[in-house]
Amino acid sequence: MAVIVALHLLISLTVPSIAESGPAHRTPASCVLCAGSGAGETRPRVVHVVMYNQSQLSQASLGSMLEVANRIWRPYGISIDGGPSADGVTVVVSPSTLPSDPSGAVLGTTLFAEGHATPYVRLWLGAAEIFAGDADADRIPFNRLRREQHDAVLTQIMGVALAHELGHYLLDTAQHSPRGLLRTRLRLHDVQDLDRADLSLTQEQQRLFCPDVTIAR
Repeated sequence: MAVIVALHLLISLTVPSIAESGPAHRTPASCVLCAGSGAGETRPRVVHVVMYNQSQLSQASLGSMLEVANRIWRPYGISIDGGPSADGVTVVVSPSTLPSDPSGAVLGTTLFAEGHATPYVRLWLGAAEIFAGDADADRIPFNRLRREQHDAVLTQIMGVALAHELGHYLLDTAQHSPRGLLRTRLRLHDVQDLDRADLSLTQEQQRLFCPDVTIAR
């Protein structure tokens, strides 16, 4: 049986939210370099991502999305490659919102089958546009931004969403956490300022990568 785990954003000026729990954790067979593990230098694990763009975003914007996701995953020995690969993670960028979600709050979904993550992710640009439009606060309204600024905002949001969904795939879990990348509530500044955002893996999530090492506190 297939299950879709959805990334939800509660559209507000303060706290977008990510929802839904699912199957339990499973430890991956291979171990990558974990932040603070003291494992020394090692070659990164390359995760191939094959993008299918159904939206108006340019190839350059897709590349920016991948780089946002890379910045988040690089400390954990993960390198995300956008080149073609037979064993890559399929990522479909839809121009709309999830049809079954009338609120337009679902930003991304990962498909699970038989309790495990499959390499199939969908990102919903329409939801990112709703979120960006409702999060103007004291800034220039989203719909008045120049096209390059408009797309930069969307790719930042979509890149964080991609990193979150890849977390479900790489950790093979539909569970969320109280904080970090897979938190149940993603704060607005988590998609605005990656240098200040709390988009890290928890110690427990790091142990899924490296179960035999001690994670520094």
